[in-house]
Amino acid sequence: MQQIGRVVGHQAGGNVDAWVVWDPYFAIAQQRYGARALVDTITQPSLASSSYYMANRDFAQKQGALLAEILKTLQQTTHWASANRDELVQLASQDTGLDPEVWRTAYGRANLDLQPISTAHVAQQQQLADSFHALGIIPRKLQVQEIVWNWQV
Repeated sequence: MQQIGRVVGHQAGGNVDAWVVWDPYFAIAQQRYGARALVDTITQPSLASSSYYMANRDFAQKQGALLAEILKTLQQTTHWASANRDELVQLASQDTGLDPEVWRTAYGRANLDLQPISTAHVAQQQQLADSFHALGIIPRKLQVQEIVWNWQV
């Protein structure tokens, strides 16, 4: 992580016209080089992406209670992180060596909460899967809802 600044500097130092990037790289580019967003997920929420935890189907079926407990613990951790962003900034800065202001910017615009997959997420992923199938990237049509494991907390 300590080499991030050099990577950002190379990319944002006038050598490229545009760059697709995410935090903390974008926060570094903003602070060090005055980079600005052409398009972002705050002003264009339809472009936002989500992160997902994945598990093997067999494992999820056999160890559902364990997975639910793990996800519940992760959810508690993300709630803590959302409520304690200043402490989170300090921890991230200590761990990565990046300036705390980079993390303050990145975490200031981040949604840290962990939630079960919603019907909106399933619909978004179905649209993506259908597009990939139409382009020949995936060989058969998928039904995303069939592969989603739901957990309750």
